[in-house]
Amino acid sequence: MKEEHRNATRRTRLLGGAAISLMALAASSGLAAAAPVRECSDMQILSEPDAVIEAAELVPAGAAPGNPDLPEHCLLQGMIDPRTGADGAQYGIGFDLRMPTEWNGRFVFQGGGGLDGLLNPAYGDIFGTLDPSALERGFAVVSTDGGHRSDTNIDASFAADQQARIDYAYNAMDRATETGKALVEHYYGAAPDY
Repeated sequence: MKEEHRNATRRTRLLGGAAISLMALAASSGLAAAAPVRECSDMQILSEPDAVIEAAELVPAGAAPGNPDLPEHCLLQGMIDPRTGADGAQYGIGFDLRMPTEWNGRFVFQGGGGLDGLLNPAYGDIFGTLDPSALERGFAVVSTDGGHRSDTNIDASFAADQQARIDYAYNAMDRATETGKALVEHYYGAAPDY
């Protein structure tokens, strides 16, 4: 019960009253959750102390190297719970969220690999093995770095920081998913159906 209240409070802070009004309007008018109700660049203003949006840009179709079939989408990159660790390193749960202009109402979490540390583009292609990717099929997709940054997914140096270990083992997937869903709801004016 306490966790549900905390999540609802965080979602309310992130979305604000205007977004809730827009969602109620969209629901009452029967609008489909197919197109954004916000400008992608406007999403950067949603930054708050425990979830900082570092980049918000509309990516044109086919603009990603090696992925010529990607649709036009809003790219948000940010950091959840940014902080300086006891070792002086910067930590936080990094996320990459991609929301297609023509959304199918669905949301997917893209996992990392190894010890994470890399913020992989959230295409929903499972390291190039899924064709077409989830993003190409209209899904909103989020990925995370597992709560720490590195040049490789086999670097365990983050483990010297206790909170980084906790984020990697327990928090990163949940927090990135929770934040991703709240941002999707704010952008489209409707929560994901699936």
